[in-house]
Amino acid sequence: MPRSSGGRKYNPTTHRLICSYHKNKCVYCGKKFHHTELTREHIIPLKADWYDGKATKGWANIVPACSPCNNARGSEKLPIEKVSHFQNLAKKAMTYRDRVMRRWNRMKGLQYRRENGVE
Repeated sequence: MPRSSGGRKYNPTTHRLICSYHKNKCVYCGKKFHHTELTREHIIPLKADWYDGKATKGWANIVPACSPCNNARGSEKLPIEKVSHFQNLAKKAMTYRDRVMRRWNRMKGLQYRRENGVE
């Protein structure tokens, strides 16, 4: 399984669904990329000393960005309205991911029941 730069494992299906929700576009420049070319941009950097509160860990703190934009930002502080906007985007992407995964699991369950004659 792929690893993030910090050595923690991440779910490639979730990464793909988040990119899909954002139409495979970088949130900064708006250019379209293949999902494998987009990086996971932390809205609030994990080592943010400027953020008042606990930096969010997990997918609710992630939006897709191309490498040049992600690297250009670094750990630069975003204006609070941008942080709020990106966090709302991330939450909507997670809702989308959850909806898709529920449908997928239902379809797998139906397929299993059909194949095994379970009513």
